[in-house]
Amino acid sequence: MKKILPLFGLLLLFSSALIGQTKSISGTVNDENSGEPLPAVNVFLRSDPTRGTATDFDGKFSLNVPEDATELVFKSVGFEEQEIALGSGNQILTVSLSNIDLRLNTVVVSASKRSEKVLDAPASVTVIGSDKLQTSVALTPIDNLARVPGVDIMKTGLVSANVNVRGFNNIFSGALLTVVDNRFSAVPSLRLNGYQFIPASNEDIERIEVVRGPGSALYGPNSADGVLQIITKSPLDMEVGDYQTTISMGLGLKQNTDTLLEWDAANSAVTSRTYDLGERMVYVPEFRHTGRVSEKFGYKVMGTLQRANDWITYDPREPAIGTPMVTGSIRDGKPFTVDTSIAIFPFERRFEVEKIAGEARFDYQPNPDLKFIVNTGATRGSNLELTGLGAGQAQDWVYWYSQLRVSWKNLFVQYFI
Repeated sequence: MKKILPLFGLLLLFSSALIGQTKSISGTVNDENSGEPLPAVNVFLRSDPTRGTATDFDGKFSLNVPEDATELVFKSVGFEEQEIALGSGNQILTVSLSNIDLRLNTVVVSASKRSEKVLDAPASVTVIGSDKLQTSVALTPIDNLARVPGVDIMKTGLVSANVNVRGFNNIFSGALLTVVDNRFSAVPSLRLNGYQFIPASNEDIERIEVVRGPGSALYGPNSADGVLQIITKSPLDMEVGDYQTTISMGLGLKQNTDTLLEWDAANSAVTSRTYDLGERMVYVPEFRHTGRVSEKFGYKVMGTLQRANDWITYDPREPAIGTPMVTGSIRDGKPFTVDTSIAIFPFERRFEVEKIAGEARFDYQPNPDLKFIVNTGATRGSNLELTGLGAGQAQDWVYWYSQLRVSWKNLFVQYFI
């Protein structure tokens, strides 16, 4: 008996330790609109989807999870997926899921360059409406595509990304044809989809259409890997005499601190500086004003400023900060020729992200069959852009466009630069 009691005590201690490593999460899942309990809702850990359960007929669930679990996901067909942050210890939750507008009769124009229902389109099309856009936080339009099926997004920086819908993604991928209000938005000389240079903001986007299918017959040879169409709002969709002004401010913080290496030109030396939380802020003020003056004429103007500090990293294959650099060219197989008009300068890496953008649009519709649209916009930006040759420093890069569109019945003509 003296030998059995200590062993039994050890087993009790071991069992208590195991129980202490888990916590119990239970609760009820309801329909946000009707308040009715929702059965068969999948409940699982974000970090380990294999650990989960489903609600019963009364919408109730119970699940034991590790003590360090931080996020629980609730997912059901026809409802918005919801994530709940978990604290320490046992919890009883009441979760309400909102209905998803399946938009089975949504009219799209990108698949065939004509109005048609999304179910009749000859390619797989996903539409992101203004209701979803207005409730999301996005530094660039691409941030709205994070949960679109079949879309592969590779983030290459705070505001830069590569997007692919057909085939494998890679750095400097410009295969996806990006169109904004029927005009090509890629940088022509580089075939670069600079999404951070698109002047339009989330507040001004009416919808985004993603065509997962080749569109060469309609858009030309650069659309074999799909089409991304961004459509902005028209001032003529407002009531006559209606004017709207929107001012918004987006703020964010990055939680880590980094050490930045800088070139001190005054002392010809490399200095180091630590970024703290205050310097890691992201802020995006935006202004938009639109109005419909009469039955035939409407206008809108908008502007945005975006500033932040990107993630800091140094590639050992690049020159060290402060290394003397010289520019030149290699052409027609000839040796490297130095550009004598540019003086030797020290190598630097700048991680500041800045975007100053503005846009204006005027719509004139003299009769129901005829419509004229004139719009123009410009963006000046600075950021690091990853390419197939390494990281490129875009400093005060100016992107601008002008566009004229004319619609008469079923005829559409446009000119843009």
